[in-house]
Amino acid sequence: MLVIFIIVGLIIGLILKGSFKNLEKATLHALWLPIISFTLGIFGKLLGLQVIPRNPYYAFFVVGSYLCSFLFVYYNRHVKWFFYPALLGVFLNFLVISLNNFYMPVSNIVVAKVGSELTGTLAVSYQPVSSLTRLAFLGDIIYCPFPQGFASIGDLFLGIGIVFLMIYILRPDHILFATKK
Repeated sequence: MLVIFIIVGLIIGLILKGSFKNLEKATLHALWLPIISFTLGIFGKLLGLQVIPRNPYYAFFVVGSYLCSFLFVYYNRHVKWFFYPALLGVFLNFLVISLNNFYMPVSNIVVAKVGSELTGTLAVSYQPVSSLTRLAFLGDIIYCPFPQGFASIGDLFLGIGIVFLMIYILRPDHILFATKK
């Protein structure tokens, strides 16, 4: 889902007469953090597949992944319009996951629309909403027909931040990102 936000941001950035040549002008910090975050998430899911019941170390991978995401957003707080939505998105996702034993709750309606059960790698990190679910409205309750899947309110906020980050990368001099002097 976030890939779609990256593509949308790049398209908008190009429409606003941005260019990939502006990459050197865009000041981004700690670009390695999202890579580590993604890698920790993948390792956590793979580790979770190996042990039933779930491996107790899985939570460390989730926390590490979100910590890297928080730090990346924080280190790039100078990018107007990226910081607050991205920070809110990462926070909301981490909040709902941490309150639900490190599972992301998924609406049963969304699971039915996707047409799959929560098995394999999905079973490692997702669980259907139940009466025990905390803050279910922050879980993956939004059906996304393309790509077929689901998203949360936190994903939408994070995605909005990513769109602005992509615009900044292509057009760092745009009035959206002007700072007061």
